[in-house]
Amino acid sequence: MYNTRLKETNTEIELFHIFSLSSEFQHIHIREEEKLELQKLMEQVPVPIKESGDDPTAKVNVLLQVSA
Repeated sequence: MYNTRLKETNTEIELFHIFSLSSEFQHIHIREEEKLELQKLMEQVPVPIKESGDDPTAKVNVLLQVSA
């Protein structure tokens, strides 16, 4: 997946999205009780997130950014 999607011209937004699609994260789910906190974090991360708060890739993206 990385070989086909990673390019020298990828923006930060695209890079975080690509990393959030990794197979290592395929079992990540969003619990109902996490949705409010996830939405707040999505508004605070330095790199904007394109996915909706219901998308597991958004959760992974947020976690990658807040742990950096």
